[in-house]
Amino acid sequence: MTGDSFSTWDGIEFTVLSRPAASADPLVMEFSLPAGCGSPPPHVHDSLTETYEVLEGTLEMLDGDEWRALESGQSFAIEPGMRHSFRNDSGATVMARNTHEPHGDFEPFIRSYAALSNEMQSAEPRSPKRAIQGARLWEDYPQMGRVTDQPMRALFPVLAAIGKLLRIAPPNPA
Repeated sequence: MTGDSFSTWDGIEFTVLSRPAASADPLVMEFSLPAGCGSPPPHVHDSLTETYEVLEGTLEMLDGDEWRALESGQSFAIEPGMRHSFRNDSGATVMARNTHEPHGDFEPFIRSYAALSNEMQSAEPRSPKRAIQGARLWEDYPQMGRVTDQPMRALFPVLAAIGKLLRIAPPNPA
C-alpha cells in the first residue's frame, strides 16, 4: 500500500509514494533525513537510475569523489555505474523524494536495512555479527549494487561467506 512508512534507529523515515506495478517500473519514496543520520557506504548500481529531489533543506550527495550540496528544489540523477552516497550534515531535517528505476527490489532492501539498524540500535555495525548481517544484506540484493571503497569491497564477500557458514542472516523486513 502506498503511504506506508517505516524508519531506521537513527530516525530516517521512509514513506512509499508509488509502488511499481511491473519489474521495469520505478519505486518512488520520500525520505525524511534528520541531521547527522547515517549514510550508506559509497556504492554503484549496475543497472538502475536513482534520482533524488530535495523538497526541503540541504542534502549532500557524493558524485564520484566529490560532495555536492543540493538545495530545496534541486535534483540529482545517479546513472548506472556512478559512485555515490548521501549525507545530512546541515543541522536540520532534509526531505527528499527518491526514485529507483527500475525499482530493483529497493523497498525490501531498505526495509531489511531499517530492521537491522533498529536491532543494532545504531546506523553502523558494532559487532562482528552485525557486520556479517550487513554484508549478507548487500549480497542478498545484488541488484542494489556494490560498495566501492576498500576495505569494504574486499571484506563484504568474506563476511557474507562467513555468515552463510554460520547461518547468520540479516533480519527479515517487517
